[in-house]
Amino acid sequence: MENLYDILGVQQNAADAEIKKAFRTLSKKYHPDANPGNKKAEEKFRAVSEAYAILQNPQKRKEYDKKLARFFGFHPKSSDVNPEQFQRTEKTKTNPIDMTDLFEKYMGIRK
Repeated sequence: MENLYDILGVQQNAADAEIKKAFRTLSKKYHPDANPGNKKAEEKFRAVSEAYAILQNPQKRKEYDKKLARFFGFHPKSSDVNPEQFQRTEKTKTNPIDMTDLFEKYMGIRK
């Protein structure tokens, strides 16, 4: 999942005017009429347009920010932690270096 703020090249706390300015600049640069036959520019234009469609709408932007914070488990600006992200499993490890879960999950190895 690519970050919509990165697509537009703005910070997460960017003002609406800054987001609009970034969209206009990038949409002119990657517009299909300005880049005929260039598929990469067309894909970039589509990504920029979709990112702007979400970030220019206050309600959609708020929902996206919540989803972004939930995805990473914390909000990078305020350091608020999402406790759902760090739920304990039913197994309690006695050895803090126990890598069993890692091997089971990512390599398909079972005890």
